[in-house]
Amino acid sequence: HKEWRDNIFGNSHEDAWRRDFTVNAIFYDPVKQNFLDFTGMGITDLEKGIVRCIGNPEERITEDPVRIIRGLKLCAQYGFEIDSETESAMTRHIELVSKCSISRLSLEVQKILHKPFSHKILQIFKEYGILKVVLPFLHYNWDTPETKYMLELLEERNQRLLKGCYRDSTSLAIAGCVLPFAEKRFGTPFQLWEHRHGIESSLRKLLFEIFYPCSFPKQLTVASVLILLLQPFLKSLNAKKSILRNRRFPTAKELLIIQNNLKWHDIELEKFWTEQIAGKY
Repeated sequence: HKEWRDNIFGNSHEDAWRRDFTVNAIFYDPVKQNFLDFTGMGITDLEKGIVRCIGNPEERITEDPVRIIRGLKLCAQYGFEIDSETESAMTRHIELVSKCSISRLSLEVQKILHKPFSHKILQIFKEYGILKVVLPFLHYNWDTPETKYMLELLEERNQRLLKGCYRDSTSLAIAGCVLPFAEKRFGTPFQLWEHRHGIESSLRKLLFEIFYPCSFPKQLTVASVLILLLQPFLKSLNAKKSILRNRRFPTAKELLIIQNNLKWHDIELEKFWTEQIAGKY
């Protein structure tokens, strides 16, 4: 009998040289309590804020083009700069990202929206031309009031997340991306829309349109649409008190607060729903 294995495991040194960037190949030895920099450049690049491929950038990028996304995320999140050779390889092979599986791209976009740097990452994606491949709807609608407002909503959400005002809800970020385009299509810009028959289906279709070719798990899509559906009720203050028991109410209220901070500046709006929660009828 011969045992077959799909994976060949190596030591730490071999593992380091299989990774994407030098800053991602730094190990820590908890016994000796010291860092292990097998590439010889990881710690220096980390200190200088440089994204550099391990080995030949051309080979590293072409063997897994998703590394372009991860490299740009490092730049947006930490203010790193890309090494010239690495940047050249990334730029030459951006179109290869479209060859990656939709599931991998969708997961990367989901991770981006989950973290508090999404607005910066989308901006750097646009600068490098990769937004056209990953999220073409946003690429072609970039220079519009709706996309500008979307980035403002994401930035406000991210700042509140970093301050600990609310949790890191991915459905909130997705709903924030859809909201400005939903206002334009179904209502008045910056003023929401009136609830009507079929709006739920229309919002879902718009969500798919904005994030195509990426897709999200059904549960995440449903949650995002429900958050959007609650916005007109929360804004008009005419919702039934049973809305407080809706499991999406806290996240919907957070999106309402974000909009209020940016556009409406209604001092009574947040106070009203806070009192409703506290039972002060």
